[in-house]
Amino acid sequence: HTVVSCERCGFLFVEDPSQNTASEDTVEFDDARHSEVPFPERRHHYILNLVEMLFDRNTKVLEIGAGYGTLGKLLQNNGHEYLGFEPSEVRAGVAKNGDVNIINDVHDPSHVNKEYDTIIFDNVLEHVRDPKGIVNNAKVDLKPGGTIITIVPSRYDLRRIHPRWN
Repeated sequence: HTVVSCERCGFLFVEDPSQNTASEDTVEFDDARHSEVPFPERRHHYILNLVEMLFDRNTKVLEIGAGYGTLGKLLQNNGHEYLGFEPSEVRAGVAKNGDVNIINDVHDPSHVNKEYDTIIFDNVLEHVRDPKGIVNNAKVDLKPGGTIITIVPSRYDLRRIHPRWN
């Protein structure tokens, strides 16, 4: 992959990831990194805690770029209504087999029939050419007063400076 910087805003992103022939989209299901929904990582629990701090139980959560469904399964198991969008057929297949509510497609507001309390982008925006556009497109599905939670990798991540910080 080539990491490039947007000429307008300076945002770093991966240039044309569709040209990567080693993508999980080109391998058989059994060759994917995971064959079942992985156990949640620490950041997934942080997101869950944030959702529960901001909202009550039964929060309606929309995740764009749901991957293997790890966060979705965690949220569903904790009583939240969840819908995820995942364009990778391999990853969406793993999530669906794990009973995670996933649509195997890029996010499209016409596929959503309700407003959500929160929308989550977990390590997604660095993979798209127009991060502002994808966020603006998703806001259509956000309830008034709702929250967008965004996680992106950072060169200046505090964990790189203080690895024991969490």
